[in-house]
Amino acid sequence: MMHPVAYLVDTLLSIYNMALITWVLLGWLIAMGIVNRYNEFVYRVFSALSRVLNPAISVLRRYIPNVSGFDFSPLILLVAISFFRYALRYYFG
Repeated sequence: MMHPVAYLVDTLLSIYNMALITWVLLGWLIAMGIVNRYNEFVYRVFSALSRVLNPAISVLRRYIPNVSGFDFSPLILLVAISFFRYALRYYFG
């Protein structure tokens, strides 16, 4: 059984992971014109996710350059979160 604090951290990281995936997919849909960026709901969701995720993404963007216009920082953040969750489960689970 997992320690309660480790379980809480794992759950919060899982929610952060889902928010990051949602933010990336919504950004792609907006960029391709599939979703209207001027829709109030889309704007509120995307801006809320941006406010939550940009601090971590901006740190990575300082060190990881864009390659052919593709930003790898969300992918690196997903890998880092997955690694940390695995380590958390390994040591406390």
